Amino acid sequence: MMGAFNAQLASPSLRRRLRSLRRRLRSLRSVLPQARYTGVAQLIGVPMPRPVVAAAIVDSLSAPTMLLACSRAYPEELRGQFELPGGKVEEGEDPEAALEREIVEELGTHLIIGERVCPEGGQWWPILGGRVMGVWLAEVAPGSRAPSAGVDHLEARWVPLADLGDLPWIVADLPIVEAVVARCVR
Repeated sequence: MMGAFNAQLASPSLRRRLRSLRRRLRSLRSVLPQARYTGVAQLIGVPMPRPVVAAAIVDSLSAPTMLLACSRAYPEELRGQFELPGGKVEEGEDPEAALEREIVEELGTHLIIGERVCPEGGQWWPILGGRVMGVWLAEVAPGSRAPSAGVDHLEARWVPLADLGDLPWIVADLPIVEAVVARCVR
């Protein structure tokens, strides 16, 4: 039995296929650092939804005590649940530029964008619908109007960091909010 296996390994066609696979693997390794949003899935051609970005808007980047929590207006199954405000990154758009654009559209305010809040081992959080989300700490820019809920949200509420667990969060956002609070209280 083992002799047949070794004979198969010695066949020229199998050796060629193995060399070809090794070359493909080497080329894939060289491209991996360039994967922007969805990693290997994007590289191998699996269609993925556009990534989204969100702002963890705090009252002060230097000494945060409160976070702006927004309750969804739609879809019906998420109505009234809280999330971090943000939205989809357009094709070719820089994620931080998308964040600034989305916050102006959703809340009518401008931000100072701070540090990125990343999950362990990556930059993008898994969320609903197979999407991934990038999250940044931010504060309202001086001279900008106060954030207010638009058509996407029922309300935009400043909540003390210690009370964030009392809100009904979208389930996928819970680990993100926990990471934001951990970052703010350290």
